[in-house]
Amino acid sequence: MRRLRAPHGADSIPGVSEEIWNQSTCRRYADGMRPLVVRDHRPWAQFIARRLPAVDKPVVVELAAGPGFLLLELGAIVQGAELIAVDDAPAMLEIQAEEAKRAGRAMRSVQGRAQDTGLSEASADVVLCKNLLNCMEGKDAHEAVLREMHRLLRPGGLAVLLDFDDAGPSLAALALKTFVRFQSGAEFARDFGEAWNRRLHAQDILRLVQRTGFEDTWYHRRLITFMIEGRRAAS
Repeated sequence: MRRLRAPHGADSIPGVSEEIWNQSTCRRYADGMRPLVVRDHRPWAQFIARRLPAVDKPVVVELAAGPGFLLLELGAIVQGAELIAVDDAPAMLEIQAEEAKRAGRAMRSVQGRAQDTGLSEASADVVLCKNLLNCMEGKDAHEAVLREMHRLLRPGGLAVLLDFDDAGPSLAALALKTFVRFQSGAEFARDFGEAWNRRLHAQDILRLVQRTGFEDTWYHRRLITFMIEGRRAAS
């Protein structure tokens, strides 16, 4: 979606206009995204769940989590997981609490930037980041997020990046935009189109993941979205 900057120099994250992430904007984004969960967040959560570290009751953190849809979908599959949603917009933290209550799951909300969450080092088994990098300009910004993901992970922990892939077929993007328009309206469909126009070269991101120090890196594409994973060294 269009770049939307939160207050005090916070992250640019998927959104719906060039304004501050206030209550109205955050709710409009959540309402637009909610109908898409079953086609987007849920399949990815199912896919990610099969690749998680063999840890009992893993701690799962999502950066720039927005309403927390991906995290909640993963929590529905991985029983006993501790869910931590990080976002810089206070209004989005309120929405996360509402979504968690609606889903009947415990999810902790933390106000923080993707590059500097304030969470303890080596405190997570899994760190997720979905559709953030396409809204951040430059390799340095991407690297800052990856360094924070690496810092948060325990040895052997898993980092997962999801974002728009420039290798994805344009016809699939057009079909998805039509679906988004039907489900969430013309404005949200326009935002989706603009986000797709900022799609990333997945191999560049993969190389950056490797340079950040992740091991066992892996790339997978589903339609127009890539998943890149890496693991923090076990020792």
